[in-house]
Amino acid sequence: MALLSSRRLFTFWHWFAVPLLLGAFFITYATHVYLGLAWTVVFAIWFWDCGETTCSRCSSYDTLGCGIQGKIIPWFWKKKSMASASPVRIRMHFYFDVLMMVVVNAIYCLEPSWLPITLIWTLGAWLISFGPKRFHGLLFRLKVESEPAKSTLLSLPVVQVADDPGATSSPTA
Repeated sequence: MALLSSRRLFTFWHWFAVPLLLGAFFITYATHVYLGLAWTVVFAIWFWDCGETTCSRCSSYDTLGCGIQGKIIPWFWKKKSMASASPVRIRMHFYFDVLMMVVVNAIYCLEPSWLPITLIWTLGAWLISFGPKRFHGLLFRLKVESEPAKSTLLSLPVVQVADDPGATSSPTA
């Protein structure tokens, strides 16, 4: 038995997102107030997208299974069915998550001493969330079947009927 199951590793790892995101607020506002405001807007849009798309449909809704956001999301969104999210919306949320990883790392470039921690967290989050187990959100709904279901139908030969009732078909003609 593994010391830390994959699901527990996901939970443990994503708890570290909170201090990293708070650090991003500190860095952006310490750099310039307008950079801080821009980060606040981007973060608010991402948080809204997470709540609308993934967190309100997650099996960890109203738990601490994904971090503190699991307990915060129920304040703003009611639980929704996983099937109610379209594949396009799921895919767009995935790309938004990737963009946020890039933006957070770019923010930490302003404080290079903290950048290695952020890069390691990002690599771990990528492998844990988007790797083979895919614990993150609704990505499992995008899985494409590798091979279509095999049919047991038989194909029958096509018989051609002549237009002229008196005509006969002859292989030598």
